[in-house]
Amino acid sequence: MATSPQPDLSLNTAQNLATIYARAGSAENAERIYRNAVLLGERDYGVEDPRTLTAAEDLASLFRMQGRYQEAIELQEQVLTIRERVLFPDHADTQRALNDLACAYSEQGLLGKAEDAFLKNLAVRERVFGTDDSATINTVNNLAVVYAEQGKLDQAKEMYKRALNARRKTLPEDHPLVLEIVDNIGGVYFRQNNLEESERMRQTALAGFEKALGPDHFSTVMVVNNLGSVYSRLGKLDAAEEMLKRAIDGFLNVVGHDHPATMTAHNNLGEVYFRQGKLVEAQRSYMRALDGREKYLGPDHLSTLQTLHDLGALYREQGKPFESKSILERAFQGREKVLGLTHSTTLQTARELGYAYETTGLMSKASVLYQRAATETEKVLGETHISSLAALSDLAMFYRKHGTLEDATATLRRAVERHEAGLGPKHPATLQCVSNFGVVLGIGQDYQAASDLYKRSLEINKSKLEKQDALMLEIANNFGLVLELQGKLPEAQQMYSRAFDGRNEALGPQHRETINTMKNIGRVLFDMRKAQDAEILYRDLVDRQRETLGPNDPDTLASVNNVGLALKDQGKYTESEKFHREAAEGYEQLYGADHPETLLSLNNLALVMDQARKLPEAESLHRRVIEGRKTALGLQHPDTLVSLVNLGLVLGDQEKYIEEEQVYRQALEGQERVLGVEHPNTLTTLHNLWTNLLAQRKNNEAEEIHRRIAEISQQ
Repeated sequence: MATSPQPDLSLNTAQNLATIYARAGSAENAERIYRNAVLLGERDYGVEDPRTLTAAEDLASLFRMQGRYQEAIELQEQVLTIRERVLFPDHADTQRALNDLACAYSEQGLLGKAEDAFLKNLAVRERVFGTDDSATINTVNNLAVVYAEQGKLDQAKEMYKRALNARRKTLPEDHPLVLEIVDNIGGVYFRQNNLEESERMRQTALAGFEKALGPDHFSTVMVVNNLGSVYSRLGKLDAAEEMLKRAIDGFLNVVGHDHPATMTAHNNLGEVYFRQGKLVEAQRSYMRALDGREKYLGPDHLSTLQTLHDLGALYREQGKPFESKSILERAFQGREKVLGLTHSTTLQTARELGYAYETTGLMSKASVLYQRAATETEKVLGETHISSLAALSDLAMFYRKHGTLEDATATLRRAVERHEAGLGPKHPATLQCVSNFGVVLGIGQDYQAASDLYKRSLEINKSKLEKQDALMLEIANNFGLVLELQGKLPEAQQMYSRAFDGRNEALGPQHRETINTMKNIGRVLFDMRKAQDAEILYRDLVDRQRETLGPNDPDTLASVNNVGLALKDQGKYTESEKFHREAAEGYEQLYGADHPETLLSLNNLALVMDQARKLPEAESLHRRVIEGRKTALGLQHPDTLVSLVNLGLVLGDQEKYIEEEQVYRQALEGQERVLGVEHPNTLTTLHNLWTNLLAQRKNNEAEEIHRRIAEISQQ
């Protein structure tokens, strides 16, 4: 038996050993040995020898697997340059190197470069090998992947179908290479939000893989995972959960606990739990995925960064804004480092981080990120791409909450026009944008335009509403908000109740959207002076939130406070006191003694003490609120001035008229300066001062105050 020279044996052995380490997930050992293999090749055969170049290509592939795309690109570009010089541009090895470089460009997010390289590769392979050659079909398939990432979904679908037709010429329908493309086409439909067609394609692929390879083959399990994601987007959350658990079990059996595919399934299951409102379970799944991905892929791998992004979004929903900010900063910095600032997924994280900055009070940082995401996503993907439209909508909603109504209205109007142009008037994202636009119109008191928008949305999608479609239930909820803003409270209650019934059935009683609609109904009941009904609803809401979010979550504490308000309106002061104390203690523990929410809860408690005639304690609480608001807001802030008036009322009830007068005059001075003499709060304080002066028998001063009130009222 012929033997190879010793150096050749050493190089082969090194490459084989490195490959074993790479497949076992030991990237550090694999890299060390691949580097040694390259050095062996350079020493024994020279830099331009095919064996040396193959070892370098293996090292570049390892870099790609680790998410070290820039290093992979630099190495692959060197290999391609040498192969083009030593061989010739049309040589099979040169074209393979070009295809590998194009793949690295694609994974790095350099989609323009990837597209150019694949098109060049495709032209040569078609000319040299023919349109039906397996290498040509592979390039067509890779080009379709790039088109899908660019949002060129029709072109992606066309290329996938071309690859599918070519493979069907030589392969049967149930061949794995055919089924792979069927699944990929299902992925394009998924991106197009054509979920029914995506479901059909992926079910076809799954049935084929199960027949051809069996239910436990890696490719079969991968399609199970993909189909689970489709079910999740369709809102078939129980089916999605079942499929993804099956995928996890399958990957565990086939490739093991720590394989990247297993981590992907854990991450996808976390997304399903997130959609189900099972936030504890979602966190557990995301953390499992994150631990594995950080350990075996590294902190900067794209998969690791995706899980960080998802976990940050979860913390947002759990009411953990600072944890969300911290982890999203890691995701953003990682994606900026690996992919660049203008990559679509970096910009996606920029949007999420913008929200985290917004909720932690860093408004200037939030504004910068929202604007950057909207501008750069439009440049990268085009103004009608769904991600560009989402970024523009985020910016509009930020303007709605923290900017000017004019900016919000103009930006959302532009967003609606682009949604309808790019996606059509019936697309879910268009309807979502229309729904948000209706809210802004309602806030701007353009109630007729808002009502027309919502009526149109509900009419277009009447059948979806009957099927408890999540988007249509949101539109019904927002229509309720517009009706509430108009003061049409019975109609608002009816629309909110329609949204609540659907969400309770479709999403479950603990889901955050179900709970949000309950809050809306409670608010309307309270405004309609149906305090007993509001109490019953808020008690139910508190029970749900304590179970789902925990007793000290801000949303739970807000509902606890609302129970106290409903009880106060019914004269149930002892019970009301208990709930307001719980809210105040919870907010103080969560935010600190001088946080606005803590002080608002203490203010509510003080008002209950006043009604219950526990006047000394009410006075003490009001003084504490005043000092806290002075520290947090300033003496001239309207809330501080209201607290001064509240203290005056308690002092008057205790017949401490001299102190009462001093407090009213202090409040009045600030209100006239800050709010103006005609403001209702200013007039109320004037009236209180007039009553106080009469009680002190300071009739002349009282008459002067009364004259001022009359003059202002006649203006």
